[in-house]
Amino acid sequence: MNEQLSRRDRAIQRQRAYAFLAKTFAEGLSPAVLEMAKELPILVVVLPEEYDQDQASAEHQDLFGFNVLPYAGVYLNEDGQLGGRIHLDLNSWYNAFEFMPSNDSGVPDHITTQLEFLAFLSGLDVKTHESSATDLMNVTILHKQGEFLGTQVVTWIFPFLMALKAQKNPFYSEVAALTEALVISHCIEMGIRRDSVFALPAMEEDILSNKQTGLKDIATFLCRPALSGIYLTRKDIKRIAGSLEIPTGFGDRIQTLSNTLRSAVTFDTLPSLINELRERVLFFKRGYEGLCESTNEGLNQVIKQWILRTEGTLKILDDLDVQLAKLTQTD
Repeated sequence: MNEQLSRRDRAIQRQRAYAFLAKTFAEGLSPAVLEMAKELPILVVVLPEEYDQDQASAEHQDLFGFNVLPYAGVYLNEDGQLGGRIHLDLNSWYNAFEFMPSNDSGVPDHITTQLEFLAFLSGLDVKTHESSATDLMNVTILHKQGEFLGTQVVTWIFPFLMALKAQKNPFYSEVAALTEALVISHCIEMGIRRDSVFALPAMEEDILSNKQTGLKDIATFLCRPALSGIYLTRKDIKRIAGSLEIPTGFGDRIQTLSNTLRSAVTFDTLPSLINELRERVLFFKRGYEGLCESTNEGLNQVIKQWILRTEGTLKILDDLDVQLAKLTQTD
């Protein structure tokens, strides 16, 4: 965002950008979003040459309804489930500001709801410059924006956006890049204090050292972003299995990956599967490392936690081909 602009003008631009991104994540490439995207040069080049509303709607549902789930709890909770403390904390934020999301999901940790709230806070920032707001009110709005970003948004949004980029959809990859750039610039301007930074669940001991660990335990670990640092969609798993010509069976992400591991052992393709998984972990690790160039130490502290997760996962994958023969005996 242009540093030569006044804080008020930057807040106006930020409010509009968050509102557009929230609408895009909520609706996909709807006719309304399409018209707005045509005004953005970075998105014009990735819009479909021939627009089909039904196809765009189906693509959006497939992406966010079945694969890259847009909920903070999926990335932050150790069990990968929605609800819990995350919902309580977010509802406290929304209630404190009497904020009512426009989307129909009713889920406080949905990406759309959080982006709408950031647009709302940016709107309050604008109003402080259009009224006789006191210096204290100005500082409070700045502080609240930084606090919300640091405790509720950057905690999970980067693995989500990287998982979205990994799907290699031209339009949504650019949407992910825009969201990432906007959030980072907002963090740098508002500041994130190190004492407000969250902590991921405690890292587990090497799961391969437990003699009771089975294939499903490995699959569960890899499919839990808070533990592994990565997010694997069902399409990711099936794509990898397809490249190795091994079956995946049916089921959720964990079951599909567990089946794929078992197939790799059966068809003697385990080293190739591990290499594919390693490449996916490196994709996330390199992405996090690229984000760590931020000048805000609080933001860097968040990202470093995700880097440590990927490093632990790489170690497990390095040991897995040696250990998996033993693991199959427990399933």
